[in-house]
Amino acid sequence: LLFSSVFPHTEARSGLLRLVKEFGAVHVETFEDEPTHLVCAHAGTRKAREGMLMKGLHVVHVYWLIDSVRHFTKFPEDWYTHLP
Repeated sequence: LLFSSVFPHTEARSGLLRLVKEFGAVHVETFEDEPTHLVCAHAGTRKAREGMLMKGLHVVHVYWLIDSVRHFTKFPEDWYTHLP
């Protein structure tokens, strides 16, 4: 997973990254690390716009991750592709 504009504070980042790891996902820092998902808070960032042009990359709202973790299941990405 690669993130874009999801973490307003360092504490939030460390908590969510811990959850990501506990649920078996891998956090990466760049597109070169070949993420499967780009998790975004909104579509207005350079990273979100770039990700939308990449084939095979799921660009999803952060609620996809939150809902998936909350319900212990991977929700369909296409339910979370609309970014504000």
